Amino acid sequence: MRAIIRQAKANLRSRRLQSAFTLLTLAAAATLLTVSLCTLRTAQGAYGRLFERTNGAHVWLRLRPDRVTADDAGSILSDLPGVEATTAVMRGVRTDLFVGEERQRGELMREWPDETVAVARPLAVAGRTPQPGETGVIVLDRNAAVAYGAEVGDVIGILTPEGRRSLTVVGLSVSAELCPYPSCFPVPHYLAPGAMAEIGLLPTPEPDMGDLAVGLRLRDPSGWEPVVRAAERALPAGALTGWFDWQEMQGYADSTIQYARILLVTFSVIAGLAAGFLIANTVSGAILGQTRQIGLLKAVGFTRQQLALTYLAEYLGVALVASLVGLVGGGLLASLALRDLAAQFGEALVWPPLWVALVTPLSTLLVAALFILLPVIRAARLNAIAAIRTGVERPRRRAARLPRLLPPLAIGISETLSRPLRSVLVAVTLGTAVVTLTAALTLGATFRAIMSDPRMGAIRDGELVVARSPYYLGDQEVRELIAAQPEVAAVYTELWGSFQFPGEEEGLNARYRDGDLAAFQFALIEGRMIESADEVVVGYALAEEHSLQVGDSLDIVVAGEPVTVRVVGIYRESTNRGRMAVLPLDLLHRFQPDAEASLYVVRLHPDADRRAVDAALTSASAYHLEVTLAEELEMPDWLLSLEDTMLILSLLLTGMAAVGTFSSVWMSVRERNRELALLKAVGVTPGQVTLSVLVGTVLVALVGYAVGLPAGIVGIGLLMDMVTRGMGFGPLQAPVNQLGLALLLPGVLLVSIISAALPARRAGRVSVVQALRYE
Repeated sequence: MRAIIRQAKANLRSRRLQSAFTLLTLAAAATLLTVSLCTLRTAQGAYGRLFERTNGAHVWLRLRPDRVTADDAGSILSDLPGVEATTAVMRGVRTDLFVGEERQRGELMREWPDETVAVARPLAVAGRTPQPGETGVIVLDRNAAVAYGAEVGDVIGILTPEGRRSLTVVGLSVSAELCPYPSCFPVPHYLAPGAMAEIGLLPTPEPDMGDLAVGLRLRDPSGWEPVVRAAERALPAGALTGWFDWQEMQGYADSTIQYARILLVTFSVIAGLAAGFLIANTVSGAILGQTRQIGLLKAVGFTRQQLALTYLAEYLGVALVASLVGLVGGGLLASLALRDLAAQFGEALVWPPLWVALVTPLSTLLVAALFILLPVIRAARLNAIAAIRTGVERPRRRAARLPRLLPPLAIGISETLSRPLRSVLVAVTLGTAVVTLTAALTLGATFRAIMSDPRMGAIRDGELVVARSPYYLGDQEVRELIAAQPEVAAVYTELWGSFQFPGEEEGLNARYRDGDLAAFQFALIEGRMIESADEVVVGYALAEEHSLQVGDSLDIVVAGEPVTVRVVGIYRESTNRGRMAVLPLDLLHRFQPDAEASLYVVRLHPDADRRAVDAALTSASAYHLEVTLAEELEMPDWLLSLEDTMLILSLLLTGMAAVGTFSSVWMSVRERNRELALLKAVGVTPGQVTLSVLVGTVLVALVGYAVGLPAGIVGIGLLMDMVTRGMGFGPLQAPVNQLGLALLLPGVLLVSIISAALPARRAGRVSVVQALRYE
């Protein structure tokens, strides 16, 4: 064993550069693996951990305050069978917030629960909680505050019946009641106990403004449905307006981070494979370079097993060091890359957990062992006499026949073809970098298309989106204000409501629309938008769940009344995991004549001044209208974060490809010292030798590009389509970044040439006399 260790150390010292390359390659792969595992740990179960930390409620009920009082609801619900404990019955009021120049409509205000409430307490993550008697402070939902650009210490505005009032943000909180904003809305913000009456939000202008909310913690978390049925029977008729359970919120929470999780895991696997190919290439080259030394070792008594153990000890030792370096680097990178993701659930990711610290080294050692196994077995089986006689040069089975090509081109192609396995491994490594870069470019193009094309399903068509403040401005007034603007060409209205399937208790959300729908573009997968009161357009996930197709008749329940509608289209829906529908507002008016639209999408004439129309509507409505310009819509933070993460992955894999190319070319030059000297002896110039090495490298890079580009385009397209279908968004054809992909080829060639430049220069400077004397 001592001889094995001494020989392994001697090998490492004699090949410091190759050992360093192997170390860097494995460290990069271990870094990506650590980031991926930290992402899984942070994302998978983050909602569940927040639920446990806050002693969350298993089911939440929404009650009408004009049908039942908070005291009566509390006593009724706490006595239900199966209920272990309840939250306070919390009064919520919807109003508008003003953050800087932006207006956030329909925000939910509550009062901070007192210390006696032990179930589903909001978790303060920054600042402090409001104290009784403080009427000028507010605690914002942390995720909404990030989206709005608000921080602790900022002064924001709140809309009250008496007008706008200033509040100071004293804290930020998160809660397991809903999934993180903006996937779930409205999220609650908290005022001090008693402050809602002091600033005029209570009593409300109308009895049913806002709602009552109460969370129930159950003895059997899976048995929430019987509890809801019992609550419906025990409460006054019509008091219970809706409910949702914690598992539903967990599903929504998981869907918000599904993209990041899948992409990181996928490309971590790619990085591991790339590192494995590079290791196999490095070990094969090292063994080839030590052919005569291996023969001598076997001649002095080393057995096959001892030789195999020598190389395993050598490279597994390097892999162990690399895994520890990657663990540290990945931990630091994860703490930066996943900080926002963890903070969404009130966590602070500081360092990888213990299981990640174990899995990363073990996985790195396993990858190294698997990919060096074949070269090590081959080394152990070398014939001692043949190895000593032949040395580093292997007899070629067939000479390259390229007489008509220029010498540098012929030599470069010949060398590439003479060692096909090594060339293939380098091409695959470069191909993985091309795959990642292609994926990153495609993702960027897709995200920008989503934020600019209404047919993709994330934004609305039209130049202005107008929202009225509930209870302060009527629907008809808003329609008249919009119609009074001569620049308006078309407008459609929308109201969020609900519907059900016959015999099912679950309420599904719907967008009830009317107006000039034909003048706008929508995210239709197939079919068309509604045109009459007996039609429906269903979300992709709802269509898949119920096997609906265009032309089908569909029985639903609207406002408690059964109706039959015809499916005329299937569309992409970005909320509620695609389980929604678009229904005519006229249909709702049959059963609820007083239902009023709350959102208005406006298309202007081509020469209209959008900002002038915005200012006119805002002023005419006494600031009770929130007007958003289409160009002010920004890419969500999680998409920007994901794009940055993909860029980091691309740079790491590109760096691994560059290191692998350098290592491969360097070993090739070392092995060919005698051959290069002979070429120079028969008249090949140093410049031609240098150029021949670069030619071989470029050829391998072209092969890697030719394989990696279509694999990247097809792979990321399939991956995105799978994810968007799974999220209920529907099939998505990823657009191609033509300019980025056009620049990718020269970029790959440049990286390969730079990586091979130093070994190529060394090849051109090979001394004929020394090489022929000592090789």
